[in-house]
Amino acid sequence: MTDTPAPRHIPDRLDKPLSSAIFSWEALLVVIAVVIFAVNSFASPYFLDPWSLSDLTFNFTEKGLIALAMALLIISGEIDLSVAAIVALASTMMGMAVQAGAGTPVLVAIGIAVGLACGAFNGLLVTRLGLPSIVVTIGTMSLFRGIAFIILGDQAYKGYPESFAFFG
Repeated sequence: MTDTPAPRHIPDRLDKPLSSAIFSWEALLVVIAVVIFAVNSFASPYFLDPWSLSDLTFNFTEKGLIALAMALLIISGEIDLSVAAIVALASTMMGMAVQAGAGTPVLVAIGIAVGLACGAFNGLLVTRLGLPSIVVTIGTMSLFRGIAFIILGDQAYKGYPESFAFFG
């Protein structure tokens, strides 16, 4: 008499690909999005107006770009809590450049350079020193916000070039 267990059936996700696709979480989200668009288009005649859609995309483009990068970080199992502080520091440096008379191309270069430098500093601390990303980014969040606050205080920079307003 042998004590070998009976073979078990391990379900395969590809047994019924159509039904698993229809009843997936992603399909539910698509259905909810379509329902929201349909209800809103009947509730307001201006919802699907080209001007309204253009204004909606204009207002979330920056957030979408930041969310894309954050999604890649989260997928890799890391987190970056210093993103808003990096944006604050970059915009402070850009404001300083405006006060010195810099034009739009220089402002864009300064914003990108500050963002790259801050991100490289975070990356160096995480990859070379092996520190947890959440600890590093909490610390650099305070550091970058502090630098921006020391430079700017409770003031605001004004006088950006007209071409900078339409850059995005």
